[in-house]
Amino acid sequence: MTFTSPRIVRHFVELFADDWSRRSGELRAVSIGPVTSAELRRWGVEPAAEAERPGEEEMVAAVGRR
Repeated sequence: MTFTSPRIVRHFVELFADDWSRRSGELRAVSIGPVTSAELRRWGVEPAAEAERPGEEEMVAAVGRR
């Protein structure tokens, strides 16, 4: 799953509500940058990849480096 802002992370967490603690362990997240990665970590998810700079191509490159 790709995340392009902290707000999107929060909305995604809200979708799972009470089930988040169980489901968060199943998530492989790609972040657009350090601020979004910090929000993922706040919710207990370590990003599988993080773009070096914000942008679609950078996110794809981050996944490719994994």
